[in-house]
This record gives sequence, structure tokens and C-alpha cells, in this order.
Amino acid sequence: MADAAALALGKAPDATGFIRAGSGAPVLLIHGVGMGAAIWRPQIALMQDRFDLIAIDML
Repeated sequence: MADAAALALGKAPDATGFIRAGSGAPVLLIHGVGMGAAIWRPQIALMQDRFDLIAIDML
């Protein structure tokens, strides 16, 4: 699982939550219906060394 210290949790000006981690080319992760940004944590752990990952939370 992604190291909690490496994850930035935040809110956009419209109050949309997000998780941000890593550096490199940006990749936007969008969850499906009934899910949240946390569903992407296993993938974030695997890809954060290569990409700037932004997982939005639309719940």
C-alpha cells in the first residue's frame, strides 16, 4: 500500500477531495460510481515513482 507520508490529501476550491502522490508525467485517476479516491491506493503505491498521480474523490 502507498506510504501515507508520501500521499498529499487535499481539497480543490470547489471542495472536491483528492489524493496526490509522486512526480513525473501527470496521470488523473477517476473512480467509478459508488467508489472513492482511496480505491486507487494500491495503484498509487506501484506508480508513484514514475508519475504525478492525482486521484479525485467525487463522493
